[in-house]
Amino acid sequence: MKNDIQLGATVTDIVTGFTGIALHSYRHMNGNMQYAVQPKCKEGASELPSSLYIDDHTLQVTVPANGIAKKPAPHAIELGMEVEDLVTGFRGTVTHELVFLNGCVHFLVSTKLKGPDKDASEMQLSIERLKVLGPGVTKRIKVNKEDPTGGPMSMVKRMAVARG
Repeated sequence: MKNDIQLGATVTDIVTGFTGIALHSYRHMNGNMQYAVQPKCKEGASELPSSLYIDDHTLQVTVPANGIAKKPAPHAIELGMEVEDLVTGFRGTVTHELVFLNGCVHFLVSTKLKGPDKDASEMQLSIERLKVLGPGVTKRIKVNKEDPTGGPMSMVKRMAVARG
């Protein structure tokens, strides 16, 4: 079950009981949606407690959003598109979308591997810095949706079963 969580809402993780404010959403190319959940500071604290990324299907809204979140501007960038950073010339594929409480939209842009022993690099970039170069990754994984047996499953199959 996917939740429609509004940024600024107080949410609780039904697994751990961790509670805080949904500060930003984090949409993955594989369809997973997470939220950065920031707990409130204790009175007199000198440091902000760390936020946690929590999957949306384990979050329950305990206090609705109070309208503090700004709506992000519409845009044409989609996950999987090939883009270029207008400032640095960095090119890659959009793999994650982050939408913040203040309405800002950032994308995680990843490059292809440069060789068998090399890591791919990635940058988190504001939408204003990106130019679309092309459709990028358009091939999608096809999954056989037979009834699950409850036994061991690959990650791809677990995702397909969860989506129904």
